[in-house]
Amino acid sequence: MKKLFLLPILFFLILSSCREDDETVPLNEQIIGTWRETMTESRFYDEQEKQLHKESHAISTEYRFGAETFYMDSGAKVPQNYSIIEEGGKHYLIVENGPVKRYGLKISGDKMIWSWENRPSSYYHYPSDALKPAHRQTVSVEFQRVR
Repeated sequence: MKKLFLLPILFFLILSSCREDDETVPLNEQIIGTWRETMTESRFYDEQEKQLHKESHAISTEYRFGAETFYMDSGAKVPQNYSIIEEGGKHYLIVENGPVKRYGLKISGDKMIWSWENRPSSYYHYPSDALKPAHRQTVSVEFQRVR
């Protein structure tokens, strides 16, 4: 009889331990804070998608995000309006009056990545220092949360 009494309790414990973890925090809340740009990588491709050139550089510019605006913490701190949208299961950072209007956006914990493409593009070829054409350029910028 005692075994039958424990069975419903055991069943309840199993069901309650299978519930989903806490809901994920929306990106428009995750982005708020200070982020440091850690790496920018550009890749250039021809029409057959063969990689022609790759370049990367580290910059430590800080970006400070509020709920609707952000600014770069270098020189003139001009606020930029932004919004985050979702299309086709992907998230995008939309920046008003920026050099790129729409960035692919991923945030995972303390890491954020912006990405975009330029078509057509060009790059400087070393050692000739000649400007070479490219069919497509992909750019990825990585950030680390500071606070």
